[in-house]
Amino acid sequence: MNDLSKYNEVKHLIQTGDLLMWSSDGIVGKAIRWRTLSEFSHASLAIRLAEYEGAEGRRFTTEALADGVVLNVLSARLANYDGRAWWYPLDEEKCRVKRSHVGECALSFIGTPYDYQSILRLCLRRVSTQMDKLFCSEYAAICYGLGGEAPTPADMPKLGIFKYPVRLI
Repeated sequence: MNDLSKYNEVKHLIQTGDLLMWSSDGIVGKAIRWRTLSEFSHASLAIRLAEYEGAEGRRFTTEALADGVVLNVLSARLANYDGRAWWYPLDEEKCRVKRSHVGECALSFIGTPYDYQSILRLCLRRVSTQMDKLFCSEYAAICYGLGGEAPTPADMPKLGIFKYPVRLI
């Protein structure tokens, strides 16, 4: 189980639409990091569901995983993650869409299948975004209102719409 002390210090600041970047120590994560020449292997979005936060101030993450786009309790993902994770606060002045739109979009894709074909093709060349199947950074980019070429996880922090990152684990 990972140390969540840093996460617990900042979780009250994490808002819907913030980016979460992950660096897996697993074989697939290492392959993605090697291919993209990046420390990142996965991207997800933070989301707040006020009605379900409880006294703990629970935060959630939506992400495209092997089973498709899912909603997870962020602290549980962080506690059991084999690797490192960062929080990138969204800079609302630099982002074209509002947090509420990012959240609505993120939740509307829950259950969308994972895009295995595009992630495999991405190893050879860039791919266009599509919305019937999604991989992690493609999903996040669509929720930010971006289309066209699907970004890799390495591309996400370079979008220019985030404040300085905070390492959570």
